[in-house]
Amino acid sequence: MLKYSQLTPEQQQSVSNGCGGGKLALFIPNFIFYADCRQHDFYYWRGGNLKDKVVADYWFYYYMVKDVGMEDCVVKKVFYFLMATIYYIMVTVFGFIFFNFGKQKTIKDLIKI
Repeated sequence: MLKYSQLTPEQQQSVSNGCGGGKLALFIPNFIFYADCRQHDFYYWRGGNLKDKVVADYWFYYYMVKDVGMEDCVVKKVFYFLMATIYYIMVTVFGFIFFNFGKQKTIKDLIKI
């Protein structure tokens, strides 16, 4: 199974754009979640079945909340937690549009890009 950590920086860039799907990326702030969003993009690009989408969304939320926990400012922590929760709800509800359902992509598929 292909993992995000196995990709070169150039390959990571080719399959992820940060927070927001497609053209929406211009309107969705990254806050402190840029790396989490990029990894989530990769798992959506890699695709698979519904279970793979649910797992990708779970880990996305998990790592966003973990990042929020590192914030010192209470006001920012509350704000970021709310944003993480909104992002999670959005990918859970609307992520089906962007998730690549079907056979999971491999390194061979990545090389084709």
